[in-house]
Amino acid sequence: MFVCMLYLALFLISMVCVYYVLYKMNVRKVAYYGAFFLLITVVNLAYFMYSIALDKSMALIANEFTYLDGTFVMMLLLFCIMDLCGFVVPKRMSIPLCVTNTFFLLAAVTSANHPLFIRNPEFVSRVGSSHLRMEFGPIYNAFIIYNVINMLVIFAVIIYAYRHRKRLVSYRHTTFLALVLLGIVALYFIEFFANLPFDMLPIGYVLMELAMLHVIHHNDIYDVSAIAIRSNEQNEEYGCIVFDKKKQYLGSNEAARYYFPELNELLLDAPVPEGRINDEFVNWIIAFENGNTSSKVFTINARKILCYIHKYQHEGRFFGYVVGMRDDTEQQTFIEKLNEMNEELAQTVEQLDNANKTKSRFLANMSHEIRTPINAILGMNEIAMRECDDMSQMSRLQDIENASNNLLAIINDILDFSKIEAGKIDYIDDDYKLAVLIKDVVDLIEKKAFDKGLELNINIDETLPCILYGDKNRLLQVFVNILNNAVKYTPQGSVTFNMYSKNVTPDKLDLTVEVIDTGIGIKEEDMANLFQSFTRMEEKRNRSIEGTGLGLAITQRLIQGMGGDIQVASVYGEGTTFTITLPQGVKSEEAIGNYKLRIAEEKKNKKVDCSVNAEGLKIMVVDDNNMNLKVAKGLLKPTKADVTLATSGKQCLELMQNEHYDIIFLDHMMPEMDGLETLAIAKSTSHKCNDSVFIALTANAITGVREQFMEAGFDEYLSKPVKPCDLYRSIEQFITKEVPAET
Repeated sequence: MFVCMLYLALFLISMVCVYYVLYKMNVRKVAYYGAFFLLITVVNLAYFMYSIALDKSMALIANEFTYLDGTFVMMLLLFCIMDLCGFVVPKRMSIPLCVTNTFFLLAAVTSANHPLFIRNPEFVSRVGSSHLRMEFGPIYNAFIIYNVINMLVIFAVIIYAYRHRKRLVSYRHTTFLALVLLGIVALYFIEFFANLPFDMLPIGYVLMELAMLHVIHHNDIYDVSAIAIRSNEQNEEYGCIVFDKKKQYLGSNEAARYYFPELNELLLDAPVPEGRINDEFVNWIIAFENGNTSSKVFTINARKILCYIHKYQHEGRFFGYVVGMRDDTEQQTFIEKLNEMNEELAQTVEQLDNANKTKSRFLANMSHEIRTPINAILGMNEIAMRECDDMSQMSRLQDIENASNNLLAIINDILDFSKIEAGKIDYIDDDYKLAVLIKDVVDLIEKKAFDKGLELNINIDETLPCILYGDKNRLLQVFVNILNNAVKYTPQGSVTFNMYSKNVTPDKLDLTVEVIDTGIGIKEEDMANLFQSFTRMEEKRNRSIEGTGLGLAITQRLIQGMGGDIQVASVYGEGTTFTITLPQGVKSEEAIGNYKLRIAEEKKNKKVDCSVNAEGLKIMVVDDNNMNLKVAKGLLKPTKADVTLATSGKQCLELMQNEHYDIIFLDHMMPEMDGLETLAIAKSTSHKCNDSVFIALTANAITGVREQFMEAGFDEYLSKPVKPCDLYRSIEQFITKEVPAET
């Protein structure tokens, strides 16, 4: 009777444990524990039924279920211990164990049909304590060895966790579990060697149930609400609300209940009812599904509460959701003000951008409107000079040319300054012959110095390399600007141009230029404003000297853009020295020698006349300005080409339908249909000029225009006023261009 009551008590204790696990603790979130506690209850029920069996068949059936303890109960005990010690149970371990346990359980359940597990069972009936006497087969012996190995593995896991500090529970509780396990082993050996008429293992399993519940409860190992709330309970400013996987309310800390007093009335383990808490807040929580974190600001009682929700996970397991919160009113107010400032700043930037676009459009229009008449003046003047035999008339025509070039220089200064201000100035580095650069500088400044009766001294270090690498055109612009400035402000005496090198290495050097004049000099107090834009020194004294006040400002910025430096030394009333240093690449070891002799050698093989023979070539010039058409026709006359004139894009397209033209010069800014639109239609339709060369002809010289035309499909680009040599070169390159053979 005692044995029967013992098994019944163990069964009832297991039932209470199962209820506590499944309905009172969050241990149900880990499948191992629920299965472990349920199976122990089933095993204890089987032992109870075994003890009250009335016949052999009933005892055999109950006995078969008791073998769950040595198979799946032992396996789940191993998994639970591994989990408490911080190990993740791998699939490659769980699957073989399940297969092995299934094999032993099937052998036990089918033992009536074979003698491999048990044989010759004999039913012994006693009041309150029935049992079977039997002999054991080889599979049963293997089953016992398997259980011993399982127990050894469990102890090995605990020892490993001790040594490597890999556990979820304290040393004290780990030791407690180990002692209970030792107790189970002791009960097993007592039963085995004492040959008792009842099994002791159910007692050990119930003790393990109670021990595990004690450890889990005291460590709150899988209670997501307890862990999350405890992590925030020391901070009075940060609120914490915890929900399970189904978004059911599990708990909150005091700070959260301060922000949301309605939490005090909510039921635990239940969904949040509608209308009980801020609906926007609840809907935000319900809507959160994927992602690691989501945050949102809610206005509660005129305060800005920053809330953030994230999934609560541990050891790769998902337990629920945690909502954190804090009063963020001050920071959110600052952010709102910052956003307002950003909006104002964006509007300001947009206004500045619009102003910059307006400025660019103005410069483009100004360039077009001023360069167009200058193109006509210079072009007609060039034609007149070619046909002039009267020296007095030639002198007047040269004066017109000089005045026009001065006006063009002023326009170029304004455009260059605008490019530099916008950071859109282009620097194109390439190999160049130093002697050619020096000649170009001298050619551009020599006549001006001669006309003022100034002595122009050119001193070039003959050891300089003959070929350098840099932006030749910008160097020319810099040197000419400085020399022009020296000539303008030197009423008598001389202007000296010295060129030499510093810091020479095999592949680079610092090209140094000194421009020394005996002019009026600069006052010490004016030196600070020397490179200011639109500024001229001593305006009253120098009002007769032409200039915009941009030359030195542009020069300084160009030099800085090329990585160089400019220094000034001056004595008022005696003269000024500008020293320019520019880093350049070295492309030849050969020295320049006497630059005049080198230029003479260059001229021997260079064609002096820049005209081109285009006899037989059909050329069309399209421009809405009749004067420009006259200039173009006059400049093209020496080429002997057949020239056709068109006054609009529409007329150009009509002519292309009936006649083939080898080269078409197309103006940009024309009414109704501009050059770009005309080209686009020409490229997309069929006519007799599908293989013709299109050259853009425009007075727009602002930054990026060349790239715009080339990307649109033009083959070449010429800026007005057109220089005759540039015009002839553009024709010549397409006359001599090799046409690929058809395949």
